[in-house]
Amino acid sequence: LMQFFHYIIIILPLIYTSHTENKYKMICQSSGPGIKTVIDSCSNPWASIDCPEKHFEIRKHFAERIYLFLLGYPFTGTSAVYFVLANNSEVSSPTACILGGEKEGWRIPIEWNGKSYPRGFVSTKTEKERWQRDLEVPWNTLKNAYHSHWNLSSKILIECSPPEILHTQELIDNFSPTGNVRFILLTRSPCNIGNTTIHKLAANQEQPYWPTGPITVREQHHILQQHGDRTFVLRYEDICSNATYVSIALEKWLPGLSLKAINYDPPIVSYPKKSMSIAKFCQQVALPSWPSENTLYFNATEDHVQDIRNALTVIGYEGTIERQLE
Repeated sequence: LMQFFHYIIIILPLIYTSHTENKYKMICQSSGPGIKTVIDSCSNPWASIDCPEKHFEIRKHFAERIYLFLLGYPFTGTSAVYFVLANNSEVSSPTACILGGEKEGWRIPIEWNGKSYPRGFVSTKTEKERWQRDLEVPWNTLKNAYHSHWNLSSKILIECSPPEILHTQELIDNFSPTGNVRFILLTRSPCNIGNTTIHKLAANQEQPYWPTGPITVREQHHILQQHGDRTFVLRYEDICSNATYVSIALEKWLPGLSLKAINYDPPIVSYPKKSMSIAKFCQQVALPSWPSENTLYFNATEDHVQDIRNALTVIGYEGTIERQLE
């Protein structure tokens, strides 16, 4: 009996600690954006694959329809990457190649439950509801809407509605019967995205309804564990600092993709107000503003922090996480 109580005394604090939220400080250390090396589909460590023979039969059967979904939280470059990739000649997008929310397939007009929604599925939900994991999404209706706007003679059919990052398995289940589903997972340094989100939303007195900061890396790691064999990781920072290599890696992963449109001037931009290409934005705005060291404070359980450390290593961001004493 004494041994049992001794065991309880030792174990209870460990259980309590692993499930109790504490305050942590994360320091993103880098000589720029915090990048070790570009990760491409042929060398990603989560899938343990040899490209292209082992899993990427896509190169041998390229005649098959390819559904390419961009998965990314706000402020991870979803608009920029969508604009650049949708401007490839072998890619078709269901919406105009522009920057901003109008790119989303969820904004295509639909008929649903006997009603017309000229502003699409997005108009039926609040921003908070859109980011709920248990959201009821009319996938068959959306699939029909996407197909009615895609050029179905194109080899690659691309789409980007940010909340779809919460519904990866549903995308596979609904689109796999008529094609090959692939994902590009957009990531960003936790310190940069955390502080960017805080500053931009604070200016409008808004609260984010999606995961932010280090939690985003943990969520993205889970996607890689589930769907790593069909996913290309594209880091926000690589778009600016390693565009040439990323373009080569994309073409190797999926023939027909490249970043050549990075030098095109988009028709609509939200910031800066003067229109400029993504490449010019990188040179004049993004790269000069990236700090060599950035600090972010967040709350998490010990288990979550360990998951975040593992995810940082996999995706390729450098940083240290320290628990803050009360």
